[in-house]
Amino acid sequence: MCKYKEALDDIPTFGVFNKAQTVFIVTTSANALYAEIGKPVQDQIDLDDREQVADIKNISVSDDDSQFFVLANKKD
Repeated sequence: MCKYKEALDDIPTFGVFNKAQTVFIVTTSANALYAEIGKPVQDQIDLDDREQVADIKNISVSDDDSQFFVLANKKD
């Protein structure tokens, strides 16, 4: 179980883990949160705020497990 730094605004739409299941991104249509299992809650990254994105459509992880990709629109 993982506690989030801030509550999500809706039911999660996507949750994608790396192969080792140690790092993940969980999203709603408006929120994206990056977290590492076992790390303090303060280390979580609020991607939608940091990257100024909204209307999140999809997320995936690269074949070599080194990157996540988020398909979203830029906030106005």
